[in-house]
Amino acid sequence: MSCRRRLELGRRFFAFLCCAAVSIAGLARPANVRAAAETCGPISNGTAAGFQIDGKLLCSGSGIDWYKAPGAGCLSVLDSPPGTCSVPIAGLGNTLFAQDSVAPSVGDDPTVFQGNSNTNQDLIGSGQKPWSWNVGATPPKDDLTEVYINVRPAAADPNGDVWLVVGAAYHSTSGDKHFDFEFNQKGVTKTGTTSGQIIGNGLQGGRTAGISGDIVVSIDYQKGGGAPCVHLRQWRQISPGVFQFVQVNAQCPSLPPPAPPRDTAFSAVSGNNTSVPCLVFADLSGAERADHYGALQFAEAAVNLSCYLPGFDLGAFCNTVSTVTVKTRSSGSSGFGEAQLKDFVIAPFALSIPPTANAGTDQAVCANANTPTAFDLSGTCSSGNCSWSQVSGPTVTFGDTSLCATTATFSGPGTAVLRLTCSGQGGCSATDDVSLKINAIPTATAGDDQAKCANGNTATAFNISGTCSSGNCSWSQVSGPSVTFGDTSHCATTATFSGPGTAVLRLTCTTADNCTATDDLNLKINANPTATAGDDQTKCSNGGTPTAFDLSGTCSSGNCSWSQVSGPTVSFGDTSLCATTATFSGPGTAVLRLTCTTADNCTATDDLNLKINANPTATAGDDQSKCAPADTPTAFDLSGTCSTGNCTWSQVSGPSVSFGDTSHCATTATFSGPGTAVLRLTCTTPTATAGDDQTKCSHAGTPTGFDLSGTCSSGNCGWSQVSGPTVTFGDTSLCATTATFSGPGTAVLRLTCKTTDNCTDTDDVNLTIEGNPTANAGDDQTKCANANTPTAFDLSGTCSSGNCGWSHVSGPQVTFGDSSLCATTATFSGPGTAVLRLTCTTTDNCTATDDVSLKINANPTATAG
Repeated sequence: MSCRRRLELGRRFFAFLCCAAVSIAGLARPANVRAAAETCGPISNGTAAGFQIDGKLLCSGSGIDWYKAPGAGCLSVLDSPPGTCSVPIAGLGNTLFAQDSVAPSVGDDPTVFQGNSNTNQDLIGSGQKPWSWNVGATPPKDDLTEVYINVRPAAADPNGDVWLVVGAAYHSTSGDKHFDFEFNQKGVTKTGTTSGQIIGNGLQGGRTAGISGDIVVSIDYQKGGGAPCVHLRQWRQISPGVFQFVQVNAQCPSLPPPAPPRDTAFSAVSGNNTSVPCLVFADLSGAERADHYGALQFAEAAVNLSCYLPGFDLGAFCNTVSTVTVKTRSSGSSGFGEAQLKDFVIAPFALSIPPTANAGTDQAVCANANTPTAFDLSGTCSSGNCSWSQVSGPTVTFGDTSLCATTATFSGPGTAVLRLTCSGQGGCSATDDVSLKINAIPTATAGDDQAKCANGNTATAFNISGTCSSGNCSWSQVSGPSVTFGDTSHCATTATFSGPGTAVLRLTCTTADNCTATDDLNLKINANPTATAGDDQTKCSNGGTPTAFDLSGTCSSGNCSWSQVSGPTVSFGDTSLCATTATFSGPGTAVLRLTCTTADNCTATDDLNLKINANPTATAGDDQSKCAPADTPTAFDLSGTCSTGNCTWSQVSGPSVSFGDTSHCATTATFSGPGTAVLRLTCTTPTATAGDDQTKCSHAGTPTGFDLSGTCSSGNCGWSQVSGPTVTFGDTSLCATTATFSGPGTAVLRLTCKTTDNCTDTDDVNLTIEGNPTANAGDDQTKCANANTPTAFDLSGTCSSGNCGWSHVSGPQVTFGDSSLCATTATFSGPGTAVLRLTCTTTDNCTATDDVSLKINANPTATAG
């Protein structure tokens, strides 16, 4: 990670860069290096954690320097494309380059100290003795031009020491030189635009005191001197309420072998014509620039912070407010704290580089129903180590808190804020939070399972009353016979089925967060049984004894039960037996009902007509006696009567008789000789039989015809309609005729038998015309054959009523998913055109069909040659 800023100072600029620490390998330690004395004296050139301290700015051979010459194999901390300086290179330590303006030829220096009262030991806190500044001029020998800083991390040093490398240049080489680099962890603030104060933000005299307090690195050398001396001072409390910079002596104990000796400090000044790969302020008049420094114009130094300040915490400077103030002071005998400050540059700079933490993007998921909910965390740290913790929300279980990429598992819903902490070098850390939302899932309740008996020839409807604890309802079908919903988006709606079976319906609850829950409901449509009460029967009453009928009812399923609908009192043999007896004490027409009841309590009924005809009363007339005439037959006038029915005379015994008309109640009986004759008058009523009840499926576009086969024991036939759809008879006067209907329904037709004596009898027949279902096999389809796998089609047939059944008419062999489902699949192993048929069959066995054509095109063969 790198952060880059640019600050304008007048017409000039300075820039700085925070860079992550990297390990520098393969850099040899120079020989003959001696430690710095704590009194001002020469310190030899050397290598500080791979950085060359030699008074030069271009690296050569191995190692690291401020810049590198084009094509060189060494490394540099500042990039130097043509005409540009100051751009730090990431990954080679924390680096700063700043360039101040000069005066007076191009205008006043925008940053110079004002007056003679500004010194290094001032208490610069607010309300104390802040430094004063203005736009003005400073002598060329005190005029600061360029500033260089690089922090060498412990990873770059063979002994694991942290080095601070600094450098600066003056506008002029005349006079004694002093410049210092003051690092303030709380920073300093410059007020005003053309003049103002420089106020320290620390709490102890404007600075921060202590073992990790603010520090100053100073470089002093005299005109003509080639060995500058280096001092390190730290802001400390020397007595209650009294603070000042205190010089720190190096404490650098040797490390166990094979560790090399530990160095403390190096320094060097520039020689004549020291090359710089860009334009810098030269030892010239005004603001002229050159591509080199003169002798003694540039100085650099390196101090081993680990030796000077063993307990020093770089992390204290790991923030965005830390600054560095580079200052020059007047020459003379005055010491560090007494000499007047002249020129300065202030720039944001942190001794320790904070890492960049990225906890990842916020996430939201739906809670798992019965198991914990887990998130994958993919945090990253630009440097340092990862550590996860919880800020707020439901209890979390981490996979491994020390891994950047880990898991976070929650047992319940809620919004959790997790924090990734990146712990970098020098105690620096950075955090980033991620929000993980576990959305609660709704509770779906589809309602209690239900069972109904099918409604004969009409659809069977259920009222379903689902509920969602939150979110919206949506109904769908899982399995079973075809269903029609009232409205699938309503929790409380209807589900209608055209045929029997067990359907599984699913209620899905979906929240605004797209979390879902489901619950299934079983709806059972029980098939009704078929009841057959048997043929209608007619009997004459047995005079003075009861009249009994044999009943032979049947139930396709379930148990039988007989009851009386109307007519004379009946006595059943056993009402729970399908085949039993019905006995009547008197004449009349009785309607008996057979009820079939299944284990699911579904019922069906069928009625039976039993007619007990009353016997007529025959009166043959008074007995008669006559004397036989001599030579002629003897005739008697007979005056018989029948209470109902037709008369018929016959002879029981006696001399031969000749009747005038045996079918007339009043007729003559003639005898040719004497004797006693017994004649019998028989009265007979007519009996009508309309025939068995019939059921047919209606013809799609044509009328539905029935053959009627009625009979009359005597008299003439006559057909009429009692109820039902309009009928057309072939001939109403014929016992055997036809009845034709244009639409479905149940018709009751009546056969009336009438004798010449106007005696009548009737019998009814039920004719049921069942409506046919409508079959829709779906649209024809075409697909290209799959290369090495079967080709499957989705079938979406529908039946207006009844059950679906798929069959194969022609074409390549097919495998159905389930041939009894309206919506199923048809799979083919090869190409061709297949015709499949959907047959819809109702409970009355009425059917309808529709065909669909499925074409499987063969794929071409490509030959590349």
